Amino acid sequence: MSLRIAYDGDLLEEIRRAVVDRYQRIPRGGMEMGGVLFGTRNGNDILVQSWEPIACEYAQGPVFELSEADQATLREQLARREHPSVIGWFRSRRQGEMRPKPEDVALHFRYFSDPSQFLLLLRPSLFGPTDAALFLADVSGTLQPEPAHQFQVEPAASAPPPARAPRPPLEMRERPAVELHERVSPPPAPLPAAPPPPEPTATRRLYWSGGATAVLLAALLVSAGFLVALFLKPSRAVLTLTVKEEDERRLRVQWDRFAAASGPAVYGTLDINDGGVTRSVTMTAEALEAGSAIYARLTDDVQFRLAVQRDGQTLAAATRYLGAGSARRLAPDAAKLEQQVQLLIRERDDLKARLEKLTERAIFAERQLEKLRNGGSTTAGAPAGNRD
Repeated sequence: MSLRIAYDGDLLEEIRRAVVDRYQRIPRGGMEMGGVLFGTRNGNDILVQSWEPIACEYAQGPVFELSEADQATLREQLARREHPSVIGWFRSRRQGEMRPKPEDVALHFRYFSDPSQFLLLLRPSLFGPTDAALFLADVSGTLQPEPAHQFQVEPAASAPPPARAPRPPLEMRERPAVELHERVSPPPAPLPAAPPPPEPTATRRLYWSGGATAVLLAALLVSAGFLVALFLKPSRAVLTLTVKEEDERRLRVQWDRFAAASGPAVYGTLDINDGGVTRSVTMTAEALEAGSAIYARLTDDVQFRLAVQRDGQTLAAATRYLGAGSARRLAPDAAKLEQQVQLLIRERDDLKARLEKLTERAIFAERQLEKLRNGGSTTAGAPAGNRD
């Protein structure tokens, strides 16, 4: 059986965005979704005109598996639509092979058993194109295990096209292999002098000793506060970026979403250099909150750099992927490493010198305080000896 399927480019982009939006709602792994495709059929020619999402309560987690309640809702959804007619359905796949699962085959046979109805399987990517595969059914309404057609849905440009014109139809016969190409108070002033008591000298000395003690205590508190501010100052947030293989062609780029996405007005930019092919992706707060994203690589040498604007500062991190087929390998730059080592040594020596000076000042203040305390006690006891 040969089918000619035509679709509107904006409609396919609308479906791709919905799939990608659902995919990035969960930081790790993503969430799947499905939808019903509506259109017209004229013999073997099919025109896709609209779509509706299929309700899913996700009783089994973030995968698209319909419960009994979901299937009842789907039956009502299919029953109330006559024009345009149901021509097929689609579902997204988080990862794995681009093949229908047994649950997909059963769902198709139960609700989309007409031989002309098809399944569109989509595997989203946050930055790159979305993989797509069309699966047809045999005369009994059973999905075929092999795709009749495979292609990629490229993200549309930010500016919308001037008009919505249907793309040329794609003709599929027996699985053709086609590829489309973020304060210490000061001491109070002394009262006016009263008639001098029998021991005036002792009184004056005791009063002077208490004032000096308060001044030195204030100095110690200031020094201690400076030390705390210097060594207990909260460290600046550090952004990390890693990359690992998701499968043979796709990479998962991961970052610390707590460092990247906390704070007001967060946004960022992810720069990608894929074997010399560069692109820049704007990262919204929602995308940064996800903590990871999938990228479909073109070559075995891919470089990533993430820059995030947060709390008035810029956080940046970079990483690089080198596949098994890459002939290039990173070699350490000895001169550059030596410069970094020397710079760190100088910073360490400067901090040690500052710490030693502050320590000396604190020890001196403590000694002066101890002298004043000892002198005050001796002076206060002397008049009592004279009275004896």
